Amino acid sequence: MPGEGILGNMMNALTQDLIKRSGGLLTVQPEINDWTGKNYQMMNTGSIEIEVGEFLYGLVRVLKPQYILDTGTHFGVSAAYMAQGLFDNDLEGHVFSLEHDIYFHQKSQDLWNNLGLFSFITGIHGKSLDYVPSREYDLILLDTEPDLRFNELVMFYPYL
Repeated sequence: MPGEGILGNMMNALTQDLIKRSGGLLTVQPEINDWTGKNYQMMNTGSIEIEVGEFLYGLVRVLKPQYILDTGTHFGVSAAYMAQGLFDNDLEGHVFSLEHDIYFHQKSQDLWNNLGLFSFITGIHGKSLDYVPSREYDLILLDTEPDLRFNELVMFYPYL
């Protein structure tokens, strides 16, 4: 069964808490078989897989970054997991999340507000390659369309 095992059971409480606090904005999609035949689940249609969100949360808890850049906000799920990690670290920190589609930009704002994480995330509406960073980042997640990611890496690497 998905999510079983020592780490799965510990981290599932996090996902269940986010779903509950989202006020219905986070939904778990039915299990999907990947190319290896293994099952996985994701939040909302097209968002990150639950395991990826839980990994990002854990990564933030371990690395304790102060500033995070996230491209390709979509529904804001990955930024929410990372912001929850910042909150749980009891340290100051902030996620800057870029989204070019106004619909997803607005949906992510609603999600972060419902989760009580709005003060940890700044949603930026615009194309990632038009964004000019004003600071260095401790962690960068490039999650836009695959054809943009290499150019984002070249553009944002000097700020890492």
